[in-house]
Amino acid sequence: AASDKIRNAYVGHIAKTFVLAGETDADATADAGKVMSLETVLASASLAPVQLRDPMASYPPMSLEQADAVTPLFPWKDFLSTVGLPQLTGLNIAHPDFFRAINKALSDVPVADWQAYLRWKLLDGASSAMNSAFVNEDFAFFGKTLTGVKEQPARWKRCVLATDRDLGEVLGQKYVERTFGQEGKERTLRMVNEIEREMARDIDSLTWMSDETKKQALAKLKAVANKIGYPEKWRDYANFKVVRGDAVGNQTRSAAFERRRNLAKIGQP
Repeated sequence: AASDKIRNAYVGHIAKTFVLAGETDADATADAGKVMSLETVLASASLAPVQLRDPMASYPPMSLEQADAVTPLFPWKDFLSTVGLPQLTGLNIAHPDFFRAINKALSDVPVADWQAYLRWKLLDGASSAMNSAFVNEDFAFFGKTLTGVKEQPARWKRCVLATDRDLGEVLGQKYVERTFGQEGKERTLRMVNEIEREMARDIDSLTWMSDETKKQALAKLKAVANKIGYPEKWRDYANFKVVRGDAVGNQTRSAAFERRRNLAKIGQP
């Protein structure tokens, strides 16, 4: 009964968001139903939480040809080329049954329903950066109804969190300058190095450990990466354009920046 209540509230929230975006009440109600129907199809094909605990359940690496066989209606090569990865010859689609369900839905679900679903995903992702009507409606469901939070954080706190999320290392640089600095990092690193030297001496002095085991223990000690205070090289945000007065655009550009950063890791050590 509690889940039914939440699902009904969710559909109502989707409809209200569509109305805020300019749809009529009738169209918004119809589109919210389409979204819920499609999300139910996708959720039903997803692994249950217990299944997700098994890492191998999400690791079926395959060639592009094998991926195409799972989803004949989804052109993987075109998709990868569009996102800037035309060189890939294989991938891990994680949950093949989920993608089989998507393939079936691409055939069975009308295009208008997919369009409603994609409009909803766009609005849902942007609501927290839009005007107060969208922000309040977003919090009314995801804050109050779903998690029981009575009051959303002050606007300045939400702005700081958004800045930290999108420009974390720029914000971090300023924080480090005021609170820690180069001297703080060097002092802490000296202390850590002294601790490691003492640990190495302890290992050498152990009578119950063989020479070969000591060698392995020392190698393990030297392999510890000391991340003190802040990175040696700060992230470069030169390709991330921040525009005053364009919160949604900044959020969208941040997501694109982070996606490019992650995709650039493919094939790297």
